[in-house]
Amino acid sequence: MGGIPDLREQYHPGDELTCVVKQFDRKAGTLEISVKETVPNPFDEASLRHPVGCRRRATIAGKYAGGVFCNLSDGAVVMCRYSFHYEDSDFKTGDTV
Repeated sequence: MGGIPDLREQYHPGDELTCVVKQFDRKAGTLEISVKETVPNPFDEASLRHPVGCRRRATIAGKYAGGVFCNLSDGAVVMCRYSFHYEDSDFKTGDTV
């Protein structure tokens, strides 16, 4: 899964979720849960699904000097360097590449 900038966009009061209870403090009245831990890790066996040299369509999630971070459809996040044919201004967050 790619990151969700604001969890309120994904989860709403009254939603029923499958989760793992991480911590419960009765005195403090707090409950810590993880929805993420109920789904497979997208990096497990990623090298089998995406071997070196393969081509994939992805969405740019962020930029860094010299490349972009992209979200793949299976939830894996990859770092891609720019080819000498391209410049930073050629890419924007949200673009499909």
